[in-house]
Amino acid sequence: MKQRGLIVVAAFVLAAAATGAVFAYVHSVKQNVSTGSNLVQVIVSKQDIPAGTSLSDLVSSGAFETEAVPKNTLVPGAVTSLSQLQTQRTSLPILAHEQISTARLTGGALAGGTLGIPRGLVAVSLSLDPQNLVNNEVKQGDRVTIYASFAGAANAAQANAPVPGLVATLVPQALVLQGPASTTVSGGAGLLTLALTPQDAQRVIFTQQQGSIWLGLLPPGQAGVKAPPSTFLQVIK
Repeated sequence: MKQRGLIVVAAFVLAAAATGAVFAYVHSVKQNVSTGSNLVQVIVSKQDIPAGTSLSDLVSSGAFETEAVPKNTLVPGAVTSLSQLQTQRTSLPILAHEQISTARLTGGALAGGTLGIPRGLVAVSLSLDPQNLVNNEVKQGDRVTIYASFAGAANAAQANAPVPGLVATLVPQALVLQGPASTTVSGGAGLLTLALTPQDAQRVIFTQQQGSIWLGLLPPGQAGVKAPPSTFLQVIK
């Protein structure tokens, strides 16, 4: 009788354990389903993309992919379809594998035209030799400092009073709308297009006609600095 009771107890324990295992499995399945339902497919880039980049060619070349992210980490205006990137241009840099917000995009047909000219600025193109263009390494979306260089000349009013050469910071920081890599002109010079204020545009054009222009390429995130002018007397000190 005692042995029979032990068998009953053992059977009960086994049944309870089996029930607990089934419950744990069902709970696990429900949790996995719940977790999966909280994921959203978004579009991310496989590479870093600088500001001012047209995205249509990148879409065609397969530079984007989908990635699942939790709903609670979804950024406002996250891009979820490649069609949202067509005819668009980046107004801000996009990092590889980060969510892309529509706030970082500017439609090619919107204000600014196909070059994406910021409001209040004008686009000015310059033809410069490679050494003036950081060996043609300046790209679309880069920021550059524009330097003006004037060679020494005789003073028209006083023939014996020479005017020393001068190099000065013309524009501390300017946005490159179109880099020289895509277009070259005769003699290996590069054609560059910059976004400038109307006043800076006049000064840059005057310098290109009367002197020469050199560009300094700024590192990402670094602001340009207006340094004091340099003359021959200052250089030889």
